[in-house]
Amino acid sequence: SLTTKSYTATIRLGASTTTDDREGEILDTADASGALDADITTAMADLTGDIQQVPAKVSAIKVDGRRAHALVRTGADFDLAPRPVTVSRFELLDARRDAACVDLDVAVDCSSGTYIRSLARDLGADQIAALQGKPGVKVLSIPSAEQNYLVFNTGNSANPLLKNPAFWEAARWLVDYNGITKDLLKGQYFVHQSFLPVGLPGALDNNPFTFNPQKAKDILAKAGIKEAHFTLDVENKPPFITIAQSMQASFAQGGVKVDLLPAAGSQVYARVRAKQHQAAIRLWIPDYFDAHSNASAFAYNDGKSSTVAGLNGWQIPELNKATLAAVAEPDAAKRLDLYKNMQEALQRSSPYVFIDQGKTQIVVRDNVKGYQQGLNADMVWYDRVTK
Repeated sequence: SLTTKSYTATIRLGASTTTDDREGEILDTADASGALDADITTAMADLTGDIQQVPAKVSAIKVDGRRAHALVRTGADFDLAPRPVTVSRFELLDARRDAACVDLDVAVDCSSGTYIRSLARDLGADQIAALQGKPGVKVLSIPSAEQNYLVFNTGNSANPLLKNPAFWEAARWLVDYNGITKDLLKGQYFVHQSFLPVGLPGALDNNPFTFNPQKAKDILAKAGIKEAHFTLDVENKPPFITIAQSMQASFAQGGVKVDLLPAAGSQVYARVRAKQHQAAIRLWIPDYFDAHSNASAFAYNDGKSSTVAGLNGWQIPELNKATLAAVAEPDAAKRLDLYKNMQEALQRSSPYVFIDQGKTQIVVRDNVKGYQQGLNADMVWYDRVTK
């Protein structure tokens, strides 16, 4: 039988780390100061009882014969399956507020195998939803740099369809962009169809494509494409698997069969790096705050570097020249125009279908004005904040 264990712990709302505890490096931060005690206890109640819990990666659980904590230290990307645990008591003893963070003293009675750090991680995920529409606070949705996209591996000779520009064009009309962002991902993302995220200088704000299966069918018929199909590598976790399942259904309405190949993130990454995939849904975040970070990934392939274009076999000598010209252009206005031209070129014809862009959600008191945040969590300005 499972042994019941009792713990007291302090949980901090407002930051996430690599290890789900205070020993790890901070991955992201958010303003949790608007979280009310009543909302916190409601969220804690949802994590009480018989639940499925994903263990912390810094743990002794074995993955392919190795301890998970040892794999983390090697930089390996892997996922742990959820496990059944019982939390018989998850009680808030005290809450202390310090600037943007809230420290919670809690008492936990649980079955053996329960990870308190995982309770802390999962508790933070419920706070924004609990605060939506609550009096006294407001939820701000701010564009982040994160983007999801579909890519076809033009270098995969097993499926010649993948390098056909007519198929790329049809695919743009077979994604249910609004259904994915509004219905499935519940407003955590918004439709964005170019390789520079909104908020980065030079980003396009037009979204020329909508879900239109008949238009896609017409494009395929004109090109003589029949019985179109491809396999789609996807990480078996949200939002990637959610997007993939939506695409499988929407592409079917255009007569295109999509076979999903769900796997752990490390496996998808390895297949893409080895250029074994036919298509994949991937995430992109710029390495630095400049348009060249994304242009050099999507619009540059010198045959040596592991750019996104290179990993998908897209041969683009003219775009290579355009990318190098843009980064070297000394005139700021002309440089932005060059990046806009590149985005339009990739919208018209490329093996990429840019789907959406993420949002960072921040909770503030309703009397707070002037809060500003950029694309990344560390790009925050308080100099104009008033109450």
